[in-house]
Amino acid sequence: MTPRQVHRVMLAHRDLAIRKHNERAWLGWHIAALTRAKKMPELAKLLHKEPRKPQTWQEQLAIARMWNAVTPGRIHAANQDNN
Repeated sequence: MTPRQVHRVMLAHRDLAIRKHNERAWLGWHIAALTRAKKMPELAKLLHKEPRKPQTWQEQLAIARMWNAVTPGRIHAANQDNN
């Protein structure tokens, strides 16, 4: 590996260690807070869910074209002339 590659790998490992530490700290804090709670909140309120809307076929085709631009190959779409 080149020195630049080694440096990038080390940075990635550092970032991973920091993220894992933050996740454990978050979990520990919430466990301690929930043990002191008089009433347990609903699980749904604790979970973070973002609603996802289904992609349209136009969005899917645009993503496929972006992938095609960075990878070799062709996209064969039945409705190419509708664009």
